[in-house]
Amino acid sequence: MSNYFGRICAIERVPSTVDEFNFWLARGCADKVEVGYIVTAENTENGEKVFGLVTDIKFFTDAESILVDYFSHEFGSPTAQSPTERQEIHVATASVIGSSPYRARPMSSGMVRLATPDEIHQAYGMDQINNKIFCGVIVNGPSPENWTPAFMDEKFLLGPEGAHLNISGASGLATKTSAAIFLISSILSAAEQYKRRYAVLAFNVKGGDLLRLGAGGEDGEYPQDELIKLIKSNGNIEARKILSLAEENRVNICFSKTKLKMFAPAKAGAVSKPNSLLPESVKPFHWALKDVMKDDAPVRLCDLFEGDDVDDKAMGVLAKVEELLDDGNMWKDRVTSFKELVREMSTSIGKKNFWDPHHHSTVSKVLRQVKSNCEGILNGLFAYDEEQGNDIKIENIAPGEVWVVDIEAINDRAKRLVFHNLTTRLANLMEIESLKPKDERRLHGIIVFVDELNKFAPSGAVGNYRIKQQIVELAARGRSLGIILFGAEQFASRVDKEVIGNASSHFLGRTEMVELEDRVYGWIPKNLRFVVGNLEKGRLLLRHATYGRPVFIKFPQPLYNYPTTAIEEMLVRQTPQNVRSVSVPDVSVKKFEMLQMLLKGQKGIHPIKIYSEVSKIKGLGINQDTFSDWFRSWVSQQKFRGRGTTEKKALDLVIEHYESHKA
Repeated sequence: MSNYFGRICAIERVPSTVDEFNFWLARGCADKVEVGYIVTAENTENGEKVFGLVTDIKFFTDAESILVDYFSHEFGSPTAQSPTERQEIHVATASVIGSSPYRARPMSSGMVRLATPDEIHQAYGMDQINNKIFCGVIVNGPSPENWTPAFMDEKFLLGPEGAHLNISGASGLATKTSAAIFLISSILSAAEQYKRRYAVLAFNVKGGDLLRLGAGGEDGEYPQDELIKLIKSNGNIEARKILSLAEENRVNICFSKTKLKMFAPAKAGAVSKPNSLLPESVKPFHWALKDVMKDDAPVRLCDLFEGDDVDDKAMGVLAKVEELLDDGNMWKDRVTSFKELVREMSTSIGKKNFWDPHHHSTVSKVLRQVKSNCEGILNGLFAYDEEQGNDIKIENIAPGEVWVVDIEAINDRAKRLVFHNLTTRLANLMEIESLKPKDERRLHGIIVFVDELNKFAPSGAVGNYRIKQQIVELAARGRSLGIILFGAEQFASRVDKEVIGNASSHFLGRTEMVELEDRVYGWIPKNLRFVVGNLEKGRLLLRHATYGRPVFIKFPQPLYNYPTTAIEEMLVRQTPQNVRSVSVPDVSVKKFEMLQMLLKGQKGIHPIKIYSEVSKIKGLGINQDTFSDWFRSWVSQQKFRGRGTTEKKALDLVIEHYESHKA
């Protein structure tokens, strides 16, 4: 049976061009192609082929006008049948990706079919890439046999020819973090093959996903290697195929816990405790006065101020403070903490000529800002009464390691300071490394991943200019140093255009149609924007420097947030004879009965409300949707959804919460 389902058509009003062609679909073949598929138009006489990305499909009948069609259905009866069968036709439009052999002229004729995996690689130039980075799977048609791996060029993703990745899309729907983590695991796997030395610094800006990279399943109770075996044997066709292609390309999506390190700023007033959702797996860090007084300190005293607070007069006072704290000056030995600095500034305001030529009101303003920031807004990140800091030794990051810095719980100003401090020190480190012969470098590159990029490098003249300018510089020249920025945000239009423009690769998930009208998305064909606005989770539009056109891809679901329900279904398929009974151990039955008793008579009970009230549940690394599923199962079915201990701990916390309120 022939695989052809259409033929190129060029008419007077709609001719074929160098970059676009149209083709009609044979009767009964309308379901063979969708927008986003990749097709091959083949001239069997001379062997020429043109590869195209389907960007639009139109449906026509032989009705000359709407009125003709209206009258033919008994003058507007929706249920009536036309007395004569209408002639129908589907016409698709495809943007040219490439051709074989290369040609810079329109395709005049040819039969159309789905492109094969080899033809897709040829069309996008993936077959010419020397060092390939597996980035996902191109789902070209319903049959998994026609799915093919997608590759990015290492030279244009990690430098030196091009670098940086930008990921944008709606929160919760675009799977931005999941896509970045998968690509990072692919890069680290490829680095071993190509004998490269890469490390990763990731900033956890929201949620707890990055803190659970070594976990298996939502509740973290399944070893990652065992979960992979389960998916390969009992997952759905799509999951098995995507995972199979990843393994064929030697991608290890597991994260070794020995290679993971987690950090978070200290809690205010408790420098030994991390301010994090998962404090048990995170090391705290904080800065003291000495840390901002070092000659090479990325964060200086002036960085405690933002906006209108840091005018020229205030900068003059801060310069005076730094001078007083320098070696050999009067404050050097007796001022060793921010608390002592505030004390000395307070007592010196009344001294005659001490602050000349600065006015006392300016000194008082600076004093208030130092106190309010270090004792209040930035307390925890800056230790108000500690003499010694406990910084992250970022210079010790080793090849293959992933360091996660959890900054979700701190305010935006503190987030920017942490980002600025660590990336500046990394830039200094990589500048030294870049001077060495390539084979003698400890690191060839460091990937910096940060979500909510618009908070660090917003478009327009807003935010902290110094920190924003640093990101712009990293985007412009970071590839020459080996610093690769993976930035994510909901709206690319809200990120500085130079940062977006310097990214050689883009992932785009589901995005609102209004946002897609912005000129930053001008590279997306207009008819593809509707598809992008309705993308399902796990599917992205990829643009890469070496591609002639964008391409839709899918990637494996990260192991750390694999749904518990999906794991349970796979376990049932694996051992049908061991399907768990609705009954549960007696101890659990008693807990469910206790929960029912505690909730009896309570008004406004809802899992979302309980999730927000019982803060310790978040500390277990459980998201709101998972808890809601568990809670409904406890109340309505009196059983656990999974087999993990995390769900049991969550039930205990809920019971403990309502018992304490009852008391």
